[in-house]
Amino acid sequence: MKILIIEDEERSFMRLKRLLLNIDETFDISGPIASVSEVAESLAHASRLDYDIVFADIRLEDGEVFDAFLQVAPCPQVPVIFTTAYNEYALEAFRSNGIAYILKPIVPQELEEAVDKAMCLIKGTKGDLQNDSTTEAEANAPAGMPVDYAGLFASLGLHRKQQSYRKHFLVQNNDGYTVLNVQDISHIATENGITRTYLHNGRSMAVAYSLNDIEAQLDPARFFRANRQYIIGIDSIERLSFHFNYKLSIHLKTYPDVNIIVSKEKTALLKEWIDR
Repeated sequence: MKILIIEDEERSFMRLKRLLLNIDETFDISGPIASVSEVAESLAHASRLDYDIVFADIRLEDGEVFDAFLQVAPCPQVPVIFTTAYNEYALEAFRSNGIAYILKPIVPQELEEAVDKAMCLIKGTKGDLQNDSTTEAEANAPAGMPVDYAGLFASLGLHRKQQSYRKHFLVQNNDGYTVLNVQDISHIATENGITRTYLHNGRSMAVAYSLNDIEAQLDPARFFRANRQYIIGIDSIERLSFHFNYKLSIHLKTYPDVNIIVSKEKTALLKEWIDR
């Protein structure tokens, strides 16, 4: 069984790979592919014989994996199992349109059930191709996926409109708990496994969530994932400056010494996010 993993975090990739090999140590696992451009290129040049299953995170370093899938006509030619930190607002949409949708942190039993489902689908497809009534042209044609991506995206749009985003964090300290208002956050950073929120007043507080988890809970109209290390608030930005190799540097109002670099792949998204 040949498996491709689309994932922009090395730690998540290694954990998923380990869990898959626990299911079957003979799995041939490739990856990780970490960007939309890499995904589109890989799938565009791949036949259905290259991979049996694709595991895909939703948010990659330069956009959403959907952007890559839409560049591959008509869609990925093998079962896709989504693994993501997104919460339940998209869950029902994927359940009705996709092969499987697994929330991080991945539960081994859920992963095994998703793999079993994909393998049943693969066996069914191969059985159809081996049917005596199948023509040679039909046998060599790409296998259709039972995923309605147009319907999926429409469903996601409806769910996003209804999504309720986080407004507060309850932060534990020595004396008890502090209520942290999301509107007071300038930016959020992760370093050495610790996620810390930096406030407009110059204070900072550590929170017990990963940057991926927080990103999924914040209003995307107010917060932007600048890179692997930073999420920035729209009200915290003072200006943007040009960086080498077509990158941009973000300068913050309260934290002038913080240097946040945005890749050239994300600069267009950043400018669009601000200029609206």
